Amino acid sequence: MPAELAAAAAASSVRAYPEGTAILVEDARPAKHLYVIRSGSVELLHGDQAIDVLEPGESFGVASVLTALAPAFTVRARDATVCVLVPRD
Repeated sequence: MPAELAAAAAASSVRAYPEGTAILVEDARPAKHLYVIRSGSVELLHGDQAIDVLEPGESFGVASVLTALAPAFTVRARDATVCVLVPRD
């Protein structure tokens, strides 16, 4: 398991999103990454309705990555947000 964890860490990248940026879009293309929030926060939206707020240490995109289906929610940066992106592979 340590080798797999090291490989995932080596393949990961960091990306910054300005406030208001749609990171994933409901019913759009499947996510290519698991996103882990490093700083800032994001809103989960279903249509125009805010469902939840995720903060540092929380993740999103896992269901879309695992199933290769479209995201069930739009994920929008609530403020300036930095995420660690772990690729599907």
